[in-house]
Amino acid sequence: MIFDIIIPTWNSSPEIEACLSSIIDNIPGSVIDDIIVVDRESSDGTIDIAHEYGCHILNDTISLGSARMKGWDAAKNDIILFIDSDIIIPYDWYNSMYDKWNDDVGMSFGRTIDTNKY
Repeated sequence: MIFDIIIPTWNSSPEIEACLSSIIDNIPGSVIDDIIVVDRESSDGTIDIAHEYGCHILNDTISLGSARMKGWDAAKNDIILFIDSDIIIPYDWYNSMYDKWNDDVGMSFGRTIDTNKY
């Protein structure tokens, strides 16, 4: 199982480093193909931090839903993880989720309702 991770951001420097660090520390690198950060013209160093972690950077100024779809379009794999920039992946998350993933089941944690058109 190989997947891409999509992280929408906007002036997220206070939390994105902790998010990216938790991804690197708690998800095996062998299963992550790409970390795609879709940014809304941050002016606080968010992009610099994402570059330090080797993320693929895209821009989107329309909406959160549009940012997620732009990341989806750039992803190369069938399995995509959407992780918000203020989320920290716990130590045992990957192992506990791996046992539940299969070809018939998708997962979603949280939900965004976006009324803007993209």
